[in-house]
Amino acid sequence: RQRQMCIRDRLRGLIFLSSAIGMATLSAAWFAQPYFSLIDLPIKWFGIIWAILNLTAGFSSVNSYRLTSIIDHKTKLYLISIILGVSFVSLSLVKSYFGLVFLILIYIMRGLATPTLYNLINKETSSEIRATVLSVRSFFIRISFAIIAPIIGWITDNGTLGSGLFVLGILTVIFSCIALWKTDLSDN
Repeated sequence: RQRQMCIRDRLRGLIFLSSAIGMATLSAAWFAQPYFSLIDLPIKWFGIIWAILNLTAGFSSVNSYRLTSIIDHKTKLYLISIILGVSFVSLSLVKSYFGLVFLILIYIMRGLATPTLYNLINKETSSEIRATVLSVRSFFIRISFAIIAPIIGWITDNGTLGSGLFVLGILTVIFSCIALWKTDLSDN
């Protein structure tokens, strides 16, 4: 019974962490095009840069396990969370082509986080309920985005794109680090 409660608490923490990181990376997808416009990227490059971002996420996703062989899951997820947040804050401050580096970093973190979180959730979930748990994970990511995106949009509309990205970066670090702090990953 104690073990089941521990697993349930760990699973809850992983879903909350997935929501924070998923909300951030989903927001990046929606903020990429306005950022391209902000830096006056020619429209003919939008699709090419978009493809590069998604290929970068795919490449880092395929190689995510390599990082876990060097550092533990908790450290990896703290690094992902902090790099995501710092990248959004940096993106808010840099209004030039150099900002694309931070967008690429966000997509690298997306690629590293997704298989890591899926793997950890799969380890904690029996096969009978795994599909349901993963659906709940996706649902919470979308709900988090549905709550945060209008707020970030309002900040952007009433301020600047930079102010919206800045707040998004801070929220990402706060929510994901709280989730990590509250989630015991000691035996993973």
